[in-house]
Amino acid sequence: MFINTIFNKFYFGNFVIQSPGSLYFLFRLLMNEITFKIEETNGGGLMAEAYISENEQIITQAENEAELKMMIKDALECHFDNADEIPHRVILQFIRSEIFAF
Repeated sequence: MFINTIFNKFYFGNFVIQSPGSLYFLFRLLMNEITFKIEETNGGGLMAEAYISENEQIITQAENEAELKMMIKDALECHFDNADEIPHRVILQFIRSEIFAF
């Protein structure tokens, strides 16, 4: 990303953004996906957590993977005020911890 403040142009890859109103387009370009880290809970369910910013996160839980996907969709709709702000791609990273004796 290259910013030329003299001519008020923002270069992002092949895109040139010339007006401050187009910064929303740049935000949408960068925020088109969100990653949830999925962990098993002690009770046998699944917990999903995604960080939006340093002070902002989305957390939800469910009993199985299919229910968790529905809960994530619901959490995204509740978190973002405008439907256009919801990321189009949701990445699920399953984290599994296992302890074994050596």
